[in-house]
Amino acid sequence: MRFHKLKKKLDSLHTNYSFMAILICSLALMTLFKNINKAIVHTHFYIWLNCLIMALLFLAFGFYFVVFILNYHRKLKIQKIKKQDVFFSCLVIGISAFIIFILMKDTCTGQVFQKFRFIMGNLFIKPIYYDTLFFWPKSFAMVPYTILIGIFHVKIIPEIVLVINKILAVFFLFVVFLISKKLFKSNFIALFVFFSFISSEFVKLNLSTINYTLISLLFTYLSMFFLFDYISKKNKESFILSGLSLLIASYYRIELSFLLGVPYLFFVSIFIKKNKFIKKITAVFLILLLIRLMVVIMAFTTMDVAERQGTHYNEFTTFNVLKHSVYIFHNNIIVNQDLNIKYGFVNLFDYVCILVSLILVFNLITHLSWNKKIKSDNLPFHFCAIAYLFFMFFQLGFTVHGLRYSFKYSVHVFICAILLSFYGIRWVASKFLKIKNQKALNFFLILLFIVLTIITADNLNYSFAFETQPLYAEMLNIKKNIELDSSCKIIKIHSGQPPLDFFYGLQENAVFFGMPPEFYENLGKYNKKGKCFYYYNQKYYTDYDYNQNFVFRIDVNEIDKLMGSCKKTIEFESSFQGRSVELIKYTCT
Repeated sequence: MRFHKLKKKLDSLHTNYSFMAILICSLALMTLFKNINKAIVHTHFYIWLNCLIMALLFLAFGFYFVVFILNYHRKLKIQKIKKQDVFFSCLVIGISAFIIFILMKDTCTGQVFQKFRFIMGNLFIKPIYYDTLFFWPKSFAMVPYTILIGIFHVKIIPEIVLVINKILAVFFLFVVFLISKKLFKSNFIALFVFFSFISSEFVKLNLSTINYTLISLLFTYLSMFFLFDYISKKNKESFILSGLSLLIASYYRIELSFLLGVPYLFFVSIFIKKNKFIKKITAVFLILLLIRLMVVIMAFTTMDVAERQGTHYNEFTTFNVLKHSVYIFHNNIIVNQDLNIKYGFVNLFDYVCILVSLILVFNLITHLSWNKKIKSDNLPFHFCAIAYLFFMFFQLGFTVHGLRYSFKYSVHVFICAILLSFYGIRWVASKFLKIKNQKALNFFLILLFIVLTIITADNLNYSFAFETQPLYAEMLNIKKNIELDSSCKIIKIHSGQPPLDFFYGLQENAVFFGMPPEFYENLGKYNKKGKCFYYYNQKYYTDYDYNQNFVFRIDVNEIDKLMGSCKKTIEFESSFQGRSVELIKYTCT
């Protein structure tokens, strides 16, 4: 009898922890054989494999999302739709659309706009995918646009990308509401979560972005939504969509494969009951996650990056990592005081979330130790606690900049801070403040907490005024004043300089003459007879740009000489927002 119980317990441990054990062992091997891992990541095969995976992930997500919607539609025919649910859903979508398309209509943010245009320009340098993805790893995010441009010849310009992102931003905010509604089963509390969420400066920065961060946010939150939906309803499509969403998110922001992929797999390994189907899906998810994690491990083990390792040193060992992580943790907590609310990096949501997360993780450990089950309604909150603490621990202990520069990642777990704060308030109210109208008390305490949090935090407010990216403003300014002759060639140094073809979606007209001094030599040899050319002279570049931003000094007078008898006309001159530019046209006979 005892042997039978022991065997049953060992089988349970094998089932629950096997996937996590494989993940840890794989990460250890990647770290141990870091040079082999780096060599694999830089092979053409690895790059093409990731492109293929990315495309297949989108196709699979589209298929299963349609299946999910159809199944949901069938259930709606059987069940009655509550009018209150419809009203609150429409209200959230309406408010979201008003914020995105009205309050932030002229706003374009995104710190990597320079790199974004570089990626877009790269699409036509070489055969589809290769140069783009090899030169700039984060440009896996551009695979969908690459397919549209390179295969279907769809014209993609920045305005289209921005509009697509704005539509997705509305959907993203609605997903935030749906997650909250699923967990609290209350439209009012879900609305409180929604308004708390959009108060964050870091969230608002991503609502009008032209880069890929919003997409990673959307798919991260979709992953949470579908995971919580699977916990409550046990439908296979939700579990598949949850894994697919997290993998897609990790292709848009590579760090998520570690920051959220590890806690996600830990949670699934421990708490999701596994039949044969779930085991197979989890195994596939683990393999795809490991492929993505290879780049993260390469960056952490072989790249001499001070932000990740604390200082420059040659030999990577486990002891060195531990040694420098202690230094980094001390630097972030004691020296820079990252958890000090007056610096604006944290707020009351974070404080309460840390406390609630620690309590939930302690509760989790005790339940696992005594082999007790956790109620399914509480499992999503345990996931939020695990994900949030893992993120905090990594940011404070393994990156020099800690929470000060983690806004790109913190927004991915910000909803966890809000959900766990409200969960803690509701639990305290139900245990220690028992009155007849418990719901009204919960609403009052949560609303009071939101007000106190926003008043005391520098990074929470309801101002939606953001400056537009100068380069985007420059593009809009020139397109208002000039229409390009689509038969003319565009003189380029490399894909990112100058960005004229990117503005108009005329990358196919670009001619790359290389970097100086080859630029002048190649331009002189080029056959100009019967052709016209545009050169976009961005005169505002500084020494910093020339030294740091892959920008090269070009002498326009030298171009004039090389164009010979070609007629030169200044089509457009501007000094918009302090950015001096001129558009030159050369017509050769």
